[in-house]
Amino acid sequence: HSTQRGQDTTTADPIMKSNHPLYTRRASCASGMCCYTDDMAKDDIAQLYGKVDALAAAMTKGFALMTSSFEAVASDIAEIKGEITDMKSDLAGLRTELHEFREETRSEFVSIHHELAQINARLDHLEQNYGNLKGVTVEIDELRLRMTAIERHLGISKKIAA
Repeated sequence: HSTQRGQDTTTADPIMKSNHPLYTRRASCASGMCCYTDDMAKDDIAQLYGKVDALAAAMTKGFALMTSSFEAVASDIAEIKGEITDMKSDLAGLRTELHEFREETRSEFVSIHHELAQINARLDHLEQNYGNLKGVTVEIDELRLRMTAIERHLGISKKIAA
């Protein structure tokens, strides 16, 4: 805010109406006339530079803290990315193992299912040939019940041929 020497600033100057340091200096002048000297300006400028320097120092310190914080966050993110990469690799390995296990289990179930079908066919043959013997049919029925329980336990549905 500039005021020319000799200008009345009592009504138009907002500084005159505040608690600003310039007002207290101006108030000492006669009839509200500006008595702002070069020495006063140098003092105010020196104070202003001191405040600007303090603000710059605070900002530099703040930016340094922010930079170190950002570096720490970037380091944490890089570490997490590494862990995610490791997890993806582990997951790919688990998928491979699971696929292999599935194929082994499937082949074993096929083998068990085939054996059960053969047993069932043999029981049908025995029943046809020896169905008139009372004790044999009871044993065949018991064996069929056991086979059905095994199939149910293994999740194998019995396919009935037409």
